[in-house]
Amino acid sequence: MRIKYLKYLLVIIPIISVLACEPEKDDYTEGWIGQWQTTDDIHYPQAKYLRTGTIIKDNSTRNQVILSGSLIDKNPSYQIPIKLSSENRGTLDYTSGFNMKGSAIFNSKDTIWLRLEITLDHQTERDTLILVKQ
Repeated sequence: MRIKYLKYLLVIIPIISVLACEPEKDDYTEGWIGQWQTTDDIHYPQAKYLRTGTIIKDNSTRNQVILSGSLIDKNPSYQIPIKLSSENRGTLDYTSGFNMKGSAIFNSKDTIWLRLEITLDHQTERDTLILVKQ
């Protein structure tokens, strides 16, 4: 009798554990897509710049989005890829006339933090930009 129950348990437990697991999400790009804006506050000389741009899905690569260059004070024709490792994290590694490396953190439904290191003509500048969804 005990062997019979043990056989049932050996069949039922793996089925329950498989059903209880959530499948891993295949596409992390959903929340990132859309119109975004960022504001730069310059302290000297005092100025404030508002820039807008878009983030679109890169259909040629899984879990990658494309950031328009106008969001980071570059030529709007620059298409900067962000490789997503989860729904709220990504990395940038771009080279085309300048080098850009950094991370992207999707904090909420409407905020992305970009931590960037931009190198141009052997000079490196570090910057943090906050993108807000429009």
